[in-house]
Amino acid sequence: MRRACLFGIFLWLAATLIAQQPAEVMDQANNAYREEDYARAIQLYEGILKINYGSAPLYYNLGNAYFKSGDLGRAIWSYERGLLLSPRDADLRHNLGVARSRQTDDLAGLRPFFLTRWWGWLRSWLGPGGWSVASLLCMWLGVAGLGLWRLGKDRSWRVRGFAFGFALLLGSLLTLALSWSARNWQRESGYAVLLPEEAALREAPDPLSEEVLSLHAGLKVKTLDRIGEWYKVQLSDGQLGWLPAEALGLVGLGR
Repeated sequence: MRRACLFGIFLWLAATLIAQQPAEVMDQANNAYREEDYARAIQLYEGILKINYGSAPLYYNLGNAYFKSGDLGRAIWSYERGLLLSPRDADLRHNLGVARSRQTDDLAGLRPFFLTRWWGWLRSWLGPGGWSVASLLCMWLGVAGLGLWRLGKDRSWRVRGFAFGFALLLGSLLTLALSWSARNWQRESGYAVLLPEEAALREAPDPLSEEVLSLHAGLKVKTLDRIGEWYKVQLSDGQLGWLPAEALGLVGLGR
């Protein structure tokens, strides 16, 4: 019994130390940022990411450090990742807008189909966790409604119970789909940000192929395919081409 207690205390202390370490590093990084030592702040923020402690505030701070150091591509990449975790974060949205205003590529955007826009808005409204909770709540209330339909004695209440339960079970399926879609979007959004100051969009996955266009840091592109160390991408105006993998920061958190 004594050994079990000692082992439990050891595990608790180990967990506490592990939890404290990223917080301490974050404080050091924030201090470095305040002292305008942006290179040191970036190093510390990235160190936290390497031990899988990604969060919206962390990506926000990292983006700010990149922006202050003049690295526009990685600043936009950081803000984009932060928004995957917290889509309604006003500070992230504002700073991303400021950073995008410095991006020099002037490409006309193709407006997505309205159903795609609506689904994307719904998906990001609560995020995967929020939609999972909503799905469970709808399911239990739906089961309660069907229980009233089966067990109720008053006919009008039985009809209401059936309608209520059926509608909520359908709602449970919809919110479950939104939760799955939001989680999948976080893991693999299908977008990437150009990191270097300039890169050539090419017709084929070959550095000797013809250059289609010269692109600049911070441009967001849609990734369509990968062959070796090259990504086939689509620009916001619909143009297609290939970019080297090393030039892209993938926005999805699962990569």
